[in-house]
Amino acid sequence: IQEVFRTNFPVSPEDEFQLTKIETDGLGLSHHSFQQFYRGVPVFGAIVKAHCTINEILSLSGKFVADIEAGTATLEASDALDIAIRETGAQRLIWQMPGQDECLQRLNGDSKSTWRTEPELWYVKDEVGSREAYRLAWKLDIYAVEPLFRADIYVDAQSGEILFRNEKLHSADANGIGHSRYSGIQPIVTDSVDATTFRLRESGRALGVETFNMNNGTDYNMATDFVDSNNVWDTFVQAFDNSAIDAHWGAEMTYDYFMQFHGRDSYDDAASKLISFVHYDNGYSNAFWNGTFMTYGDGGSNNNPFQGLDVCGHEFAHGVTQYSAGLIYQNESGALNESFSDIFGNTIEFWARPTNASWRIGDDIGAFRSMSNPSQYSNPDTYKGSFWVTGGWDNGGVHTNSGVQNFWYYLLSEGGTGTNDNGDNYSVAGIGIDSAAAIAYRNLNVYLS
Repeated sequence: IQEVFRTNFPVSPEDEFQLTKIETDGLGLSHHSFQQFYRGVPVFGAIVKAHCTINEILSLSGKFVADIEAGTATLEASDALDIAIRETGAQRLIWQMPGQDECLQRLNGDSKSTWRTEPELWYVKDEVGSREAYRLAWKLDIYAVEPLFRADIYVDAQSGEILFRNEKLHSADANGIGHSRYSGIQPIVTDSVDATTFRLRESGRALGVETFNMNNGTDYNMATDFVDSNNVWDTFVQAFDNSAIDAHWGAEMTYDYFMQFHGRDSYDDAASKLISFVHYDNGYSNAFWNGTFMTYGDGGSNNNPFQGLDVCGHEFAHGVTQYSAGLIYQNESGALNESFSDIFGNTIEFWARPTNASWRIGDDIGAFRSMSNPSQYSNPDTYKGSFWVTGGWDNGGVHTNSGVQNFWYYLLSEGGTGTNDNGDNYSVAGIGIDSAAAIAYRNLNVYLS
């Protein structure tokens, strides 16, 4: 494979490709992912995939970066960290809070887990300069709890400029999300501590599904268990506690869907725990995947907590994207990232709760996107069609431009005829949601990077 790369790409003696992953799909093909390095430093976004049978390479996909200008790091990593913290406006970092590493270690079952960032050198595309160039940069994982923010920040290793931010907090852009609050009476699996104490934890799926109570705080280390005396969760202590059932059941259904239909063992395909935190902050009107676990707010004045089933599936699907294609959360790749979460969030809803499913996103909490009619919420149905967003707002319109692939998925599933945003007529025969989901998942897990 390495020789094929050198034959087909303008590879210099200082370029190399390091194998990062091999996966075999349901068709018996193997897919080899390679990270490009230049002078021993990884190149951001430069991943090439070789798609193979036992005897031959069928195709290559991905990205190779040629003609990188070598750089030398004259800026110390500690100085780059100071710049990243200052420029992002972080007031309080998660690793500055007592007990947070211990909390992460307990959640992950890994005594070495830490929130503290370890600076790494990468070559990254200069997103602020005037030319298409890759610059040597320090990569720093900045996770602030005040104000809430998490991203990989790339700081030029010479000038100290911030070249790029890769957002890690992937949130639902909506206001508002019960037995369960939204999905009626549903079977759940819990942990029996003793004869009269049950908690929202289970060990049967992956390494566990666990749901915790933030008690309207922002310190994850202070989170507590939801408990019940007879394992019939119909009596709740505080407002919106029933939405914890939605979060727990939603995580279980999300795990079951990806395992049953795609053979994927948790979001990372490595059986990691599916962890949810409920009652985050006061009046927090959102939900987010932070790269490790899920967090849900109780909503604002409309009093709709965010644990709708499609939102649960949507947010955990960000984890699937993170560990498969790794789509950058900005511009068109970010719109695809959001769209894949909408696709799987809605598909999980149609599978687990078919009598109460729709093509709208966030129905339980007050819909905020439509896959069947994107323009209803001012989203485009066509590439660069009506409502297409350019510029820096919302990371380049990730929650808006997602309408393009969302509409593609709806048409592929259900079929339809009409005229798109650009005035082109279309007529599509639907193939059903299961087949459409198989195509979407294969694209995400096999081809995209």
